Amino acid sequence: MAKHTATNDSIVARVTNFLTRELVKNEDVAIFKNPNGTYDLFNRFIIAEDQSGNFTVWIKSEVDKKEFSSLKNAVSWCILINRQKPDKAKRVEQLDEMLGGVEVAINLHKHMIKRSKKMEDTLIYLAKLSEEQAKKTYMVKELLSHVNSSKYLQTQRFSKGRNKNTMINNR
Repeated sequence: MAKHTATNDSIVARVTNFLTRELVKNEDVAIFKNPNGTYDLFNRFIIAEDQSGNFTVWIKSEVDKKEFSSLKNAVSWCILINRQKPDKAKRVEQLDEMLGGVEVAINLHKHMIKRSKKMEDTLIYLAKLSEEQAKKTYMVKELLSHVNSSKYLQTQRFSKGRNKNTMINNR
């Protein structure tokens, strides 16, 4: 009996998944979280988290993949690509990558400050740490502006899709 129930549950899950995807006529607003933990965006992108906590984006029609340190950055990149904003998407990718390097440099300088024995060395490492922290602040602000831009673009597209459906239903 348990095997029969498991089979029925599997069938129900597949039918529900199929119907949900078919009901969304406008793929521009379709974002799904799959049972396996991956995300399917616009029926064009797949996002999956790897063991190190990074997020990999695959474009279904291509072989290339992109790596991001956060789901928010990965989703923003997908939205910007989908909205034909490749320059902004490239910048999100660059900033995400550069932030990782800056964070490593910050940790390195903090470690060197703790280990330095001479005051001159400590002052040099403090200056470098301050510079890296300023870079990080600037990059985070710029990245946040691109994330907010992508959020705005997606919200606008979603609102247009909802308005179309409302107008059709009111007829």
